[in-house]
Amino acid sequence: MKKQLFPLITPVILVALSLASCDIVEFNKGARSASAGDGLPEAVSFALDPSCGFEADARTRAAATTAIASFRAAATTGSAGSESSAWNNVTFTTDGASTPTYTGGKYWPNENPSYHFYAVTVSEGAASAPDLSFAAGGTTLTADGSKDVVCAYFPYAAGSYKSKNALAFRHIYARLSTVKVNAHAAYAISNVTVSLVNVKTGGTYNLRTGSGQTDGTGWSALTPASPGDTQIYANSGTIAAGGNHTGADNDLYLVPGTYSVKATWTASKDDYTQTFTAITSSAPVSIVGGQINTIECLLTGSATELQFSVSLAPWGANAINLGTYPLENS
Repeated sequence: MKKQLFPLITPVILVALSLASCDIVEFNKGARSASAGDGLPEAVSFALDPSCGFEADARTRAAATTAIASFRAAATTGSAGSESSAWNNVTFTTDGASTPTYTGGKYWPNENPSYHFYAVTVSEGAASAPDLSFAAGGTTLTADGSKDVVCAYFPYAAGSYKSKNALAFRHIYARLSTVKVNAHAAYAISNVTVSLVNVKTGGTYNLRTGSGQTDGTGWSALTPASPGDTQIYANSGTIAAGGNHTGADNDLYLVPGTYSVKATWTASKDDYTQTFTAITSSAPVSIVGGQINTIECLLTGSATELQFSVSLAPWGANAINLGTYPLENS
């Protein structure tokens, strides 16, 4: 039985910090190939901020980027948003020191070029990272949701020429973890599936316009192009009235933004049983970029208690005349 009762599924989005306080890498320029004032060229170099928690070696960890062994970088000139390419997709790698320096064979020009810097990496390193594509409005990349991509953008600022400039690498995706289903206190809930509507897992990301944003700003040409729902929770069992159940970790990388949630379930109470199919949440949820997101919802039913009414009439008099008894012989 289908019933479009929107209040029956109430979603709550819960956000857990995912490297939020330590997903920053310092981007340092100006490590000299010789002492200051010697007239020799000065190398562009980079260093990790030791307080961020990233390691210098990515090793063979899980997909989430927790360490940086190498990254791709690009430099542009001109006004931000109306830029020209200076160099692009240059790989910078660590020297292996405990406090590593990253170099890529690039040197500062004699005159201040007013560089804007862009950088990208993934857990496997620069070779597996998306290519940086120059665009006058901001360097872009294309991602498909298969990897945790971290990016950095540093616009030119006074004093940045031949000096150390800190650039924060941040996760461009939102990460969806678990779904928790709560059963209303009056109903047992069973055979539950929950899906996220029209999920977007990739597209084109602009490192300039998306910098510092967590709501999907900077993303365009989103994929998949065709609408489709992605199941994020399934439970063929029964959740007791007033109980709850948390599903497995989806570990799904999504383009940040606002999504609707659909659920199918059966609610039971005494002899009442009703199945609700593909009910859309009464309000959308915001999936936040750079965070591990969990979803919580409350499922219920619409049973009506059986009621009876009785009509009463006052006692009345009913006279019955049996005639003469015993009957007289005629």
